Amino acid sequence: MKHLTIWYVRGTWSISESLCVLLCIHGGQSELRALSVQCGPAALRKSRRNRKQAGRGGGEGGRGLRLCPETQSLYKQRYQPHPHTHLRRPGHHECQSRSQIGRPRTERGCLFFLCLGIVYMFRPNMSFVAPFQEKIVIGAFFLGAILCLSFSWLFHTVYCHSEGVSRVFSKLDYSGIAFLIMGSFVPWLYYSFYCSPQPCFIYLIVVCILGVAAITVSQCDFFATPQYRGVRAGVFVGLGLSGVVPTLHFMIAEGFLKATTIGQMGWLFLMAVLYITGACLYAARIPERFFPGKCDIWFHSHQLFHILVVAGAFVHFHGVSNLQEFRYTAGGGCAEEGGS
Repeated sequence: MKHLTIWYVRGTWSISESLCVLLCIHGGQSELRALSVQCGPAALRKSRRNRKQAGRGGGEGGRGLRLCPETQSLYKQRYQPHPHTHLRRPGHHECQSRSQIGRPRTERGCLFFLCLGIVYMFRPNMSFVAPFQEKIVIGAFFLGAILCLSFSWLFHTVYCHSEGVSRVFSKLDYSGIAFLIMGSFVPWLYYSFYCSPQPCFIYLIVVCILGVAAITVSQCDFFATPQYRGVRAGVFVGLGLSGVVPTLHFMIAEGFLKATTIGQMGWLFLMAVLYITGACLYAARIPERFFPGKCDIWFHSHQLFHILVVAGAFVHFHGVSNLQEFRYTAGGGCAEEGGS
């Protein structure tokens, strides 16, 4: 009989739990006999029923990897404790991952809003011909946004394939967040300190150093564990809040009124509120924490986090576009500042 297994995270389950996982999935008859002592007759009967369903083409997508309730409970504790239904099962089979793309899943809403953001970022937005250096500045933001959204939808698409694939793409997902934050800083610092290139250059170096540090930390395996969920949110919120220093610098140098009108500080503040709110919802698992089973497909914390990130990117781009238009039409506005 063909032998099928699933992957599990080493070191998080006890030996008896791991044996039950292998037993509850349809597998070879020899494995069932060898492990039946560990899990008892009840789990053995469930496994035999699952194997019969698999032999008839049962299971999700006709290729089915059937998990008994005990295994589903362990999987939810490890990855998504609050959603009760519509979770994708882990498995090594590429065909299984493909068969679940069209089904209503917890990840479907995340993929929809991520792809919506990518499509918007690829559309032409310039109503005038900008100098080459300004195209690079705006391009840095687009590159960061596209990398962030692309890495995220790739992770949500393939993470159920295997442990190794999930680990690699989760690191890309976290790195993409840092790329988005760094890319968002570039055009705002460039146009805010348009007439003062030295502080602009210094702040860009500091942001890049902090961003590289965040990417480096995200490559550690422990960073993706549930125990560090709050730490993950804190790292990226802290990276974004590093912009408080140049913001205060700009407001002191230009004045509060000019900073909020010409400097587009209102849009920047709204962007920060959207990003921080999304990170807090993600870390606290709101609203599924208070409505278990009601937000399994739509409006769970991870999906709301993606919606707010995409909305924050739109808001940031709108504010930067207004700031760029002012600098471009006013010839930079440096002559007036120099004469005052």
